[in-house]
Amino acid sequence: MFALIPHPAFPAPRGLAVFAGVRAMAGALGLSYRLEGPLHDLVLPDAGPARRGVDLWRSTCFEAFVRAPCGAYGEINLTPDGAYCAYRFDAYRRVGARDWDLGAPALDVVRAGDVLTMDAQVRVQDPALQGRMKVGLTVVIQSAAHELSFWALAHPLERPDFHHPEGCMVDLEIPA
Repeated sequence: MFALIPHPAFPAPRGLAVFAGVRAMAGALGLSYRLEGPLHDLVLPDAGPARRGVDLWRSTCFEAFVRAPCGAYGEINLTPDGAYCAYRFDAYRRVGARDWDLGAPALDVVRAGDVLTMDAQVRVQDPALQGRMKVGLTVVIQSAAHELSFWALAHPLERPDFHHPEGCMVDLEIPA
C-alpha cells in the first residue's frame, strides 16, 4: 500500500491518513484503499450493492487511472456504498472520452472504528489497456462540512488533476 498525499490547495481533514494499493491479475486489477482517522468527520455512505453511478468524484470516491504507453487510459471510480463508473480516453482528458463498460466490480467494504477499507476487483478487458501500464491511485474525500480534499501519489499541477500523466506512478504489467 502507498501513502497518498492531499493536494495542498485543498486542506485535508485533520488526522486523516489515506492509503491505496494495486495488483495485477489476468484481465483484472485488484485495488485496495484504506482510510484511517476521524471517519465521523467524513461523508461515508453505508456499503450497498454494486450499481452504476455518475459524477462519483463529487463526494468520497476511490479512483484508479490506468495509462498505456500510447497515451490511452482508463479511469475507474468506486464509492464505499457500491456505486461505480469507468471512462476510457484516447489521450489526455476529454479526447475520445466515453463510458468504459467493465461490468460490476467485486467490492468488499469494511468499517471498524476509525478505519475503513475497500478492496475491489475490476475487470480490464481492453486490449489497449493491458500489458505494461502506469497506474495512478487517487481518492477524493468529502468532509462532513462538504469540503473536498484530493489525494494522490503525486500532484504535478497547482490544481488537482488526477488525469495528468505524471500522476500515474505505479508500474504494472496487466496480463491479458
